[in-house]
Amino acid sequence: MRRFSLLLVVALCFVYLIPRAQAEVPVAQIIVEGNKRIETDTILSYLTIHKGDIFEPGKVNSSLKNLYGSHLFGDVSIVRKGNALIITVVENPIINRVAFEGNLRVESSILEKETGIIPRMVYSRSKVQEAQQKILQIYRLSGRYGAKVTPQIIELPEKRLDLIFEIEEGPLTQIQKIIFIGNQAFSDSTLETAIQTKESRWYRFFTTDDTYDPDRLNYDQEKLRQFYLNHGYADFQVLSAVAELTPDQKDFFITFTVHEGERYNFGDSTIESSIPAITPEELKEALAYDQGDMYEAKLIDETVQKMVEISGEKGFAFATPHMKAKKNGEEKTVDLTYLLQEGNKIYIERIDIVGNHRTLDSVVRREILVSEGDAFNVVRVPNLCKTSKI
Repeated sequence: MRRFSLLLVVALCFVYLIPRAQAEVPVAQIIVEGNKRIETDTILSYLTIHKGDIFEPGKVNSSLKNLYGSHLFGDVSIVRKGNALIITVVENPIINRVAFEGNLRVESSILEKETGIIPRMVYSRSKVQEAQQKILQIYRLSGRYGAKVTPQIIELPEKRLDLIFEIEEGPLTQIQKIIFIGNQAFSDSTLETAIQTKESRWYRFFTTDDTYDPDRLNYDQEKLRQFYLNHGYADFQVLSAVAELTPDQKDFFITFTVHEGERYNFGDSTIESSIPAITPEELKEALAYDQGDMYEAKLIDETVQKMVEISGEKGFAFATPHMKAKKNGEEKTVDLTYLLQEGNKIYIERIDIVGNHRTLDSVVRREILVSEGDAFNVVRVPNLCKTSKI
């Protein structure tokens, strides 16, 4: 029994040490088989294991990934035989011709440019699948979500093939219904006038507003936000905007879920200026609203723009008004604080006059409201001349 145990230990050590010894033997030779068009050196350049390296399974796996990632081969195998590596490859064919069939509304030149697949390119299944998705995306952007694209391959001699994309464009995918959830202050019809997307109607044949466009849907969310902010609803949010395609892929249902919140009025407005030459009293003239008026975001924009104009008239062309808002939930008011900060003062270095074929420069310059060396003025520069008779 004791002798049997000793023999078992020796046998196990022998079994363990043989693979380990083989693993530590350097790779003496790398043989590439199956390549007809692609140079052996090109294949070897994708390997992470080289002649003289110790055999490591990790390097073999990474070499396989590199060879497949090159899109040059349909199949690759790496087998160890003694101290040699045998690499067997099956080359992908060359694309002889690319054709598009059934595309009446999108030119073949556009599809070829977008897919990036051209003749004499190495065929790759993954690239064809990517091209298929790009073609579908082109049709979806044009409102045809029912489009179908089927790649067809015609094999030719000498490892070549013709690639044909068969396209069913399908009808325009229109907006069957627009639904608003959560709106209490405004009706569905009122909100629909505030967005660009429209429900499909027979008389809308001159517009594409009744076809689904994901970019337009994002734009409509901003349009809704602006609409509510200009009607006093400072807490308004678009909780979700969902487009659902009908089973027959002919129409979309668009659902906006909104949170209106309470309506606010303008509260106190505080104006501060870090520019000594411009006092808060002067900037009060820029206020486009009175305390107690309904909150409107566009009036704040008008106020900021007017402050910029006042600053420009005094030579501070790049003065920047910063606005902070504080909502009072109990009184339903919004208090605003405007801070005017000074930018770098810009001076006019040179005035060039061009196009005056009959009038002398000196005559034109007499009619200009600003001169070289003056501070840049955002109000005067757009209206440079005193008269339009020159």
